[in-house]
Amino acid sequence: MSRSQWLTHVGVALLTTVAIGATGSPAFAAGTGTVSVSGTSQIVFKAGSGKVNTLRISRSGRTVTVNDGVTLKAGKGCKQVKNDRTQVRCTTKKTPALITAYLGDKNDSLTGNLGTPLKVYGGSGNDRLTGGSGNDRIVGESGNDRVYGAAGNDSLDGGTGNDRIVGNQGHDKVWGGAGDDSILGHDGDDTLYGDAGNDVIEGSWGTDKVWGGSGNDRLGGGDGNDRLDGGAGADALTGANGHDSLYGSSGNDSIDGGTGNDTLHGGDGDDALKGGTDRDKEYGGAGNDRFLQSSLSSGDDDLFVGNAGNDEVSYVSRTNPVYLSNNGVSRDDGARRNLNDKWVQVEFDTISTDVESLVGGAGHDRIFGGRHADILTGGRGSDLLDGGDGNDVLYGGGRTGVPDEGNELFNNTLIGGAGDDRLFGGAANDVLIGDYNTPSDIPRPVGTDRLDGGSGDNTVSYQYAGSRVAVLALQRGSSSENGEKDENDYIRNAGGIIGSGYDDELTGGGGYHTDFRGGAGNDVMRALTAGSQLMGGTGEDRIYGGPATSSWGDSLYVDDHVKDELIGGTHCNVFPLDEASGCELVHQN
Repeated sequence: MSRSQWLTHVGVALLTTVAIGATGSPAFAAGTGTVSVSGTSQIVFKAGSGKVNTLRISRSGRTVTVNDGVTLKAGKGCKQVKNDRTQVRCTTKKTPALITAYLGDKNDSLTGNLGTPLKVYGGSGNDRLTGGSGNDRIVGESGNDRVYGAAGNDSLDGGTGNDRIVGNQGHDKVWGGAGDDSILGHDGDDTLYGDAGNDVIEGSWGTDKVWGGSGNDRLGGGDGNDRLDGGAGADALTGANGHDSLYGSSGNDSIDGGTGNDTLHGGDGDDALKGGTDRDKEYGGAGNDRFLQSSLSSGDDDLFVGNAGNDEVSYVSRTNPVYLSNNGVSRDDGARRNLNDKWVQVEFDTISTDVESLVGGAGHDRIFGGRHADILTGGRGSDLLDGGDGNDVLYGGGRTGVPDEGNELFNNTLIGGAGDDRLFGGAANDVLIGDYNTPSDIPRPVGTDRLDGGSGDNTVSYQYAGSRVAVLALQRGSSSENGEKDENDYIRNAGGIIGSGYDDELTGGGGYHTDFRGGAGNDVMRALTAGSQLMGGTGEDRIYGGPATSSWGDSLYVDDHVKDELIGGTHCNVFPLDEASGCELVHQN
């Protein structure tokens, strides 16, 4: 071939190539997304790699327009919009039934302004995906995505990452996936799953079902009759409005029913349950659970069932008097009000026998234990606490975890009852009664009690003992081997002792004055410290005054006409002094 022939051949080839390029489809980069028709009624978008897609999808009849912020390629059944490389129109043979979009590896967005159902996969990246008015399926996949369902009954899945998902209108199903997600059901009867991670989920309006999954979740029902289940982890559940069912499941959960007639289940773990207003049923489940009664409202009649563990029902927020007992009797617990000088029950709660601890409020409460080992706390107010049978612990004032720290300035009466009890008086002028046997009672076995008067001017009383007692009282110290025979009570910080109706032996401790009341019987009382007051009561008593450190000394009282024997210390004051009392002062130093 000659040189001229070769040049002619090359020129024709170049011209042919240019002509083909000028009249065919535009040239696309390897990462360009494509839109095509699949079958007779479906449209599919596939993103290219390395591009940020901002899809807006609309429909008119059988024609769907896909608009992106980057160049698009028209596939089967689609055409490029004239003079716009970022828009493609596709026309299906039948009304479009589904539009599927596979987004890429960047922070993409998609908005579906149409009623045709969407199926969207976000791919990697932090995507923002918004459905249309159809029943859409949107999956964020990896990344911290924002997924919005709009109208329709949508299925939304955040995938991995910390996602925000909103169902909006319709009856939606939402899965948070792995990560710490924020989920809002909004309108409709929604089903919401937090899955793994520490999620925040709110059902909002409608009758919703909410599951927290694993992690420490915060669940809210909103309006409607909702079901909330915390799943694993330490969860916080709030029913808000409506008649809700709340389940803590495993973990140490906090459950608040809000308004409405709610049912609360703590499940496993040490849970805190608060029914809120109206008639609630609360079940602690396994673990050491605490039931917190809210402020009194009309019709607020609740049921408390402890189940396994050491459980507590607390009325600590109340200011009006309450009557509490864990005897299991239906509708006999709760608030009392004084109407025309008569206490009338105005609240009808039920506390089951498997609740071990009862806590009063700021009113003058009456709290009674049952047959088991109970913990009774009076709180503020002048309270009456009776442990009943079992090895009980009674606190006259509030408690902060240390028995000696009861410090409420109100006068309380604490009755241990049968069993080995511990009574802590607090800073008030309290009366502590270890065992309680009256002639009309079936005799109860005595127990080894711990009687701690606290910092107030407190009194330990054996007036209801079933036999004679012997007491060594130390006001700021402690002693044991007190009470009835073989009872071995432990007494600490007792400023006053009241004997039984039998022949008692009462001895004050050294270093502090003691006030004794012998009661009935032929008693022997000894004051080892000056400034004590010893009252013999009825019977033939023998009373010893202690040494005096001042001119006043001890005060020795007799109040019957039986021959008593009074032996004074360095100084002794005897009351009454008239001979009609039958008092005979046989010795005085």
